[in-house]
Amino acid sequence: SSSCTGTPTSTYTLASGLSTGTVYVKTITGGAVTLTANAPFGSANQVANVVGAVRTGECSFASSMNGQPQTITCPVSPAVSDVTRAFLVFQASLASTATTAANVRCRLASASSVECMRRTGAGAATVSWQVLESPTGLRVEHLPPTACGGAPSTLTLPRAVTPSRSFVLKSASNAGNNFDDDDTQAVVLSADGGTVTLGPGDCDTVQVQVVDL
Repeated sequence: SSSCTGTPTSTYTLASGLSTGTVYVKTITGGAVTLTANAPFGSANQVANVVGAVRTGECSFASSMNGQPQTITCPVSPAVSDVTRAFLVFQASLASTATTAANVRCRLASASSVECMRRTGAGAATVSWQVLESPTGLRVEHLPPTACGGAPSTLTLPRAVTPSRSFVLKSASNAGNNFDDDDTQAVVLSADGGTVTLGPGDCDTVQVQVVDL
């Protein structure tokens, strides 16, 4: 069936006298799947290229001692079909202990790119990222980069989510010299799912995603 809930089979027999038939394929992961049609007079193949739910990649910040902010763009290939059905997680690895270099924030900038930023380039850094996309059962609110620091502030989501099945992802860049308690402010989803509150802190810019399952 079209819902792929019946008993799975690896073959489909076309009844005598029919020239067409319908089959449905459910894959476990991304990759190329070959479908073969056999007849007494020959055979034919059809390749279905299945896009995986998760895209992964790495991109790097170059080492720079000029004290200027750095931004890199990482290509997402294949591109996601809908950014509101996809969310990003990442990890930045580097040797430097400077907060301005170590605190990296990233966002899913478009269907085909991840953008990452840090305040200074004191030492090279590698960002390992993953993007998960699901056409059903997942909706993501991507908030624009937002200045943070000081007193708590409230951000309104483009669309409200259901708090009981949602979680928040946050990354932040920092202009300070030390990483301590004021650099780890919480982001709290409201009871009605319409806003998030940024706690007090000393960050520079914060990037927030709210994932509704």
